[in-house]
Amino acid sequence: MDEPGSAEWRRRASAACIRIGGELLATLLRQHRDSIAARWTERLCQLQGSRYGQCAPEELLQWSTSAIDAIARSRDAGVEELEAHARVMAGEREAQGFEVDEVIEGLLLLGDTVLPYVAGAAGDSPALAVGMMRELGADMRVMAAQFARLFAESKRRTAEQVAVLEERQRLARDLHDSVSQSLYGVSMWAEAAARLLEGGQIEEAAANLRDARNSATEALREMRFLIFELRPSILHEDGLVGALRARLSGVEERVGLRAVLRAEGIGRLPFVIEEALYGIAREALNNSLRHAHATRLDVRLQVSSDAVVMEVADNGVGFNVASTGGGGLGLGGMRERAERIGASLSVDSAPRRGTAVRVRAPLAAAGPQQAATPEKAVPSS
Repeated sequence: MDEPGSAEWRRRASAACIRIGGELLATLLRQHRDSIAARWTERLCQLQGSRYGQCAPEELLQWSTSAIDAIARSRDAGVEELEAHARVMAGEREAQGFEVDEVIEGLLLLGDTVLPYVAGAAGDSPALAVGMMRELGADMRVMAAQFARLFAESKRRTAEQVAVLEERQRLARDLHDSVSQSLYGVSMWAEAAARLLEGGQIEEAAANLRDARNSATEALREMRFLIFELRPSILHEDGLVGALRARLSGVEERVGLRAVLRAEGIGRLPFVIEEALYGIAREALNNSLRHAHATRLDVRLQVSSDAVVMEVADNGVGFNVASTGGGGLGLGGMRERAERIGASLSVDSAPRRGTAVRVRAPLAAAGPQQAATPEKAVPSS
């Protein structure tokens, strides 16, 4: 038997107080549920600058009562009871516009509300009071962690839905601005050629038909990369390197450009970074296809311990960067994507000197996965 006052004796006594405290806490919550819920609700209504003040007291009382019941039931049912309650409450609070810190702030008020009841139940046994409050604190931590996780997942899903909507809108604009216009041009040139042929103007009709052919070729090229961009799973499945390789071989190579991808020791990166970098690369590649009249494209990726650098360069006609005002040719969208991940972006170009888009994204706490990929190049036509 352990000597009273020894370290092992104190450890066993503390464990017993915690065990007994948990059982007493459940009993206390059941016996005083209504009064605890009423006081907790009153304190919630008094929170300054909180959305709780915008809720009906009856609704808050129902929320408080259900939370107390969940904590009491968890003594027998386990933490799953707390997590299930938090899941329901998170959905309701989020629908009302609550932020996660507001929900957790309201939850923490339960500790102060219950303390006088615990002190009365523990009597002259401070260890028992500590055991009861420790158990209550553990339960609240479980619920708070569930709240934080659920709110974070919801925000992520919302961000993904917004990104999908923005992507659909962008594709619709591109379809209208490029393919629709090119096909309209084909129709106009063909109609003009038909009228010229009826009048016996064969040479003029042939010129119009050549213009129609060029417009059709342009429409086909636009359709190729619009169709390619309708493959949303490629970035998830193959990562940034795989998605870029597929894009270059599936679009640029098919229209006769020499496209080279150099991925120097790159494995998978945090998806938020891969998504932003792919969007920037896609915009730069689209610009090269549409405006640069380039014959060669080079895409380079390089990762270090703290950052990943990507460069997309062509040997096309180039342009005066200052004349775009920082927003033309999709530069505004590129900068927005870079800002989302805290990256720096620069564009180096001048007439007849080609264009290079360079972005440096910090990896911060989320480092890349370590499966390295050796330097690779897309086969050239």
